[in-house]
Amino acid sequence: MRQIYILVLFIIPFIAHCQLSIKPNQELNTYLYSEGALVYVEQGIHLTPNSGNNPKPSIFLRKEAQLIQGTSNFQNTGDGVLSLYQEGNASNYTYNYWSMPVSNTFSNNTFGNQFFDPITKTESNPALISIGYNGTSKPLTISTKWIYKFSGTDYSDWEFIGNTFKLKPGEGFTMKGVDGTNTDINIYSVPNNAGNKQRYDLRGRPNSGIYELEIKEGDTKLVGNPYPSALDLNVFLQDNTNTTGIAYFWDSENIDSHYLKEYEGGYGAYSPGAGIFGYVPAIFNKFDGYGNTISEGGTTGAYYARRFSPIGQGFIVIGSHDGKIVFNNNYRHFVKEDQILSEFKSKKLELNYLKAEEFPLLRLNIELQSTYIRQILLVLRDNATEAVDHAMDAINPEYLSSDAGWMIDNENYLINVRPFNELEEIPFFIVLAEDSEIIFSIAEVKGFKPKVFLLDTNTSIYHNLSDGPIKFNLAAGDYSNRFKLTYTNKEQIYINWDIVKDITNFNIFQNNPESRLEIRIPAKSIHRDIILFDSLGKRIMEKKGITYESYHEFSTRKLSKGLYILKITNKDATIISKKVIISN
Repeated sequence: MRQIYILVLFIIPFIAHCQLSIKPNQELNTYLYSEGALVYVEQGIHLTPNSGNNPKPSIFLRKEAQLIQGTSNFQNTGDGVLSLYQEGNASNYTYNYWSMPVSNTFSNNTFGNQFFDPITKTESNPALISIGYNGTSKPLTISTKWIYKFSGTDYSDWEFIGNTFKLKPGEGFTMKGVDGTNTDINIYSVPNNAGNKQRYDLRGRPNSGIYELEIKEGDTKLVGNPYPSALDLNVFLQDNTNTTGIAYFWDSENIDSHYLKEYEGGYGAYSPGAGIFGYVPAIFNKFDGYGNTISEGGTTGAYYARRFSPIGQGFIVIGSHDGKIVFNNNYRHFVKEDQILSEFKSKKLELNYLKAEEFPLLRLNIELQSTYIRQILLVLRDNATEAVDHAMDAINPEYLSSDAGWMIDNENYLINVRPFNELEEIPFFIVLAEDSEIIFSIAEVKGFKPKVFLLDTNTSIYHNLSDGPIKFNLAAGDYSNRFKLTYTNKEQIYINWDIVKDITNFNIFQNNPESRLEIRIPAKSIHRDIILFDSLGKRIMEKKGITYESYHEFSTRKLSKGLYILKITNKDATIISKKVIISN
């Protein structure tokens, strides 16, 4: 016998402005069952277990139903449990980053007490636990060999917790998926584990209230959503000023190996200050046996909506000060993922909350070594600064041997949020480990009205990024600050018309029979430096010092056929650049 309180998607959300208590009525099992609805309780919840050897949960959340509790931050009591579904995307070789939305009601903290294998909408079997390398889907068997948490700066700071599973609410952990498929069980016409999307029934006391974790300046920490509802990352990251205010998400290629040196993965970055599209996908790297990046895998991860973190999602934060990370019920929201049964990597979320959070955005791709693409983001906000701002600018958490980004405070950043300044020059971070081609291109523009140019400061040439990809063949080296993004072509701005009316009309003649470059400059122009660059920005020849001479010549006998740039700097620092084709 049982008493059931049913909530479905089509009714008003259940709201209890007093403490909710669910307990069996004599021999009758009692539970609250919700499909797709918000269950809201203003204060605390007390759950008394139903009877039997395998007692039925007191609350069922199905079809993305969620539980939210009030800002008074009451914590829940009792030994009854809540049951909810979540899906992982990982195979038995790859990781998901998790965080538990429920707490253990047992004194025994052994891993697995909260993981169950769904059979019907309300029936589940305890998941089997294995110390072997591989988990399986039929029956659901989870390997404890890959259960770790992290807080620190080095690979050695990964801490194995597969035996005790001592985790505080809000701490994250890693777990690999399972091998094989189990399509025999269909719940809501959705088969289990189609394409490695293993369905887990998470059972325990629902988390609610304030949870605090320690963090140190410069440390990275694996944390996650501790609640049985979506978590608003924007508010959470903006409030937690002991972190940089940026969340990093692990993403990886599907591989068929447990060896670290064969993994391919990396971290994407989410900035709440960059608006609803403020996510930069990961570059998948390869690692040695100690967790160090040894090569770039050549693959870029996908774009995911990130503002509302789904139930069970784990992510990385970086400490900016010694102190605490704080979770509370203010950060909880009822936002569904785009699948009937939720999963971590959802590309779409309900956007009703988000329309007011769009800012002008420019997404650039920088292709390196013809191998991989580093994507970076520029966002314009009036309340940002040109320096590093909390919960806006996202530092690159993993430098590659050849890499690119925005240069802010002499560091490499993936996301740059700043106010619009028509005349500013925004420097790039660029380091090349070997001679290679580098290609700049626009990947996406959203509400971004300014024109954008790529300035090569070596040649003072402005390249219009809107005209298409811009390529350079560069030797190995550090090119940070050489290339800059601008909103105007300042070649015209540099010209001082008060000095000479026709200053741009100086004559350049390539005398091929004599292998000589001849330059004639208007008499009124007092020039200081004349420099010839090749197309890569390398100085080929120069003549420095103030002179009133109107004629100059350079031998081109030893120069290869190709395009060159002639740069003339006048006494008042005005600059003129012109392209020259030398064929000899």
